[in-house]
Amino acid sequence: MDHIEELARALARFPGIGPRQGKRFVYYLLAEPAEERARLAELVATLGKDVHRCSECLRFYNGGSAATVCNYCSDKMRDDSLLMIVEKDQDLSAVERAGTYRGRYFVLGGVLTLTGKGAFREKELVRRVEKHLQKGLPAGGGSASGGQEHHRPRALSPRSLP
Repeated sequence: MDHIEELARALARFPGIGPRQGKRFVYYLLAEPAEERARLAELVATLGKDVHRCSECLRFYNGGSAATVCNYCSDKMRDDSLLMIVEKDQDLSAVERAGTYRGRYFVLGGVLTLTGKGAFREKELVRRVEKHLQKGLPAGGGSASGGQEHHRPRALSPRSLP
């Protein structure tokens, strides 16, 4: 397999990117100056160096190596009695851009479908809820499952989440 095809296939693994879009990206990169390609490669190669996963809400954040929690979780002015459960990091960012919510977050990492299959962090969520929660606010983004997802894992059902 040649380099163009190999890179196009690698790019096609990204969400929402198919083989044709992957090839478009490859040809775009080929038309860019070598230093731009090198800069992009460097950014990808060092992505994990400065970006970490928060130990509380499980979102990705930019932080020093000593920090284990993000700026939202370390903010003492946030309301500890509220927990908004979001599907992915992008949903959390959208809520923050609106500027109307001042509680805590939890990034679920996926949805629980009617079939019971789905990537989510049930154990971590239960731990977070047991730690400090009076009111839960599920908030999901648009998903391909047609709105049939359930953002309340079975382990939380007996608890008094609204």
